[in-house]
Amino acid sequence: MKSLFILALALQCSFAAAATKHPISFQSFQLLDEVNLMSSQIDPTACGTKCQSLKQEFRYVVYVGKQIYCYWDLKRTDTGSDFETLAKTLENSITDSLSSSDYYKLLRRWASAFHDGHVNVIAGADLSGLDIYTAPIRVEVLAPATDHEKVIVVGTSPNVNLAVGDEILTINGVPVAKALSDASATASSGSTERMRRFFAGKRLVDVIGTDEVTAPFVVTAKALNSDATKSVSLFRNVQIDLKPSTTPPTPPTGAEFITAQILPNAIGYLRIDAFQGSQDEYLLSEAMDRLANTQGLIIDLRKNGGGDLSGDRIIERLISSSVVRYKRSERLSDFLFSLEPSFFDLTADATGQFAVWHDLTVTPDTKSAYSKPVVALISPYCFSACDTFSAALKGNHLATFVGEATGGGTGTPEAFDLPVSPYKFRYSVIRGETPNGDLIEGNGTSPDVVIEPTAADRAANKDSQLEKAVAVLADKIKANGGTIAPAAEFQVPAIWKQSLDISPTKVENDFLSSISEKDERL
Repeated sequence: MKSLFILALALQCSFAAAATKHPISFQSFQLLDEVNLMSSQIDPTACGTKCQSLKQEFRYVVYVGKQIYCYWDLKRTDTGSDFETLAKTLENSITDSLSSSDYYKLLRRWASAFHDGHVNVIAGADLSGLDIYTAPIRVEVLAPATDHEKVIVVGTSPNVNLAVGDEILTINGVPVAKALSDASATASSGSTERMRRFFAGKRLVDVIGTDEVTAPFVVTAKALNSDATKSVSLFRNVQIDLKPSTTPPTPPTGAEFITAQILPNAIGYLRIDAFQGSQDEYLLSEAMDRLANTQGLIIDLRKNGGGDLSGDRIIERLISSSVVRYKRSERLSDFLFSLEPSFFDLTADATGQFAVWHDLTVTPDTKSAYSKPVVALISPYCFSACDTFSAALKGNHLATFVGEATGGGTGTPEAFDLPVSPYKFRYSVIRGETPNGDLIEGNGTSPDVVIEPTAADRAANKDSQLEKAVAVLADKIKANGGTIAPAAEFQVPAIWKQSLDISPTKVENDFLSSISEKDERL
């Protein structure tokens, strides 16, 4: 009788949704899902109530991806993944004994399969009960995805026999390159291999879940300028978050992410670590005003993980006529129309699955134009709105790029709450191209002048990339008739410092949580 009742409700739901073809809520999905289970060979009673709920939630995560994700064809080719088989494998691994941490890792494994930095699982502000244990060191991947890639120590507790600049060779007996590949494949969302491996490096020091925490964490390392190796056994710190207070946190204004300085020889330095905050557009305009009389400008984007499109406030100062920031094509589906009603106004292409490609343009601020030479500093960390900002500067010949290639991704993700577990999930819903029509996802922006940080740089607290950017800009200033005095020392805040008090997992989750509502939004 219950089955007939469920079937009747599902048929009513299907009839009511006939005009939209697909259910737009988890409740509607539940009804159809239960009908599908009855008509399949799957035994829904094979696990308990919690297990069944998580299985159904995961099927919902997969279902939503089919409705809204914009890069299916690209990622099937790029990854070689059989997403259907992977989804079934992961669902079958959900059991009554699955912990919250293990389920989070399962969702992260699903996200990692897409090779898309905008496909993520996001925990709550209190990390939603995750069991996180972090080692008392921090590491960085230098020259990721190259034949000279290295994993080095960039931070360590005083009682640990490791130093900044030491090269990690093995972790628990596993060559570090393989450990990095494993983490990249299962726990790292990134749109290019360089981005995946860069962020996977941070995760090497963390363990999530209680199963692995008692196992030894032993690293073999080689000191800088030495062939001698040492084996170091490390303890684990527990990452404990208190529940959020009843007082809402103060939302960022954007000032937290912006540094503006005037370096020797009247060189402007503008570091932007995110396009984010309630006043970021005003603050970026104000920074450009304060740097207006400099001989040239360095825009440091190396630690910019994205955000909104407030970078337009900079672009408008560098142009004399309207330019294209980037080209967009939105995924069109009934499900997305329910989430983004503005998509109804878009013109569909011949497939009916996407909007026709259209330009996002920036008009000049001719009253406050900046006509001096500009150098942009980039890295694999630069992603999302940072990638489209870089594409705009590069495609419109507004800057010379120094450093390493960007993360290589844009997708304007759509985040949604999961109905059972305390997490969110998100998928890319808008494709992006450079002003010249090249796909940004999986590619990104390449530097005109390549310079990679070295272990010696980190050990000496030296920023050779910034020094190179200053030298490149100085040459351009002299070529324009400007005057450059002999080199003078200067200091800017260290860009790659990692806190030992907060685990890399929490740092990343906090950033995703803060940015998820406005990521690449107008």
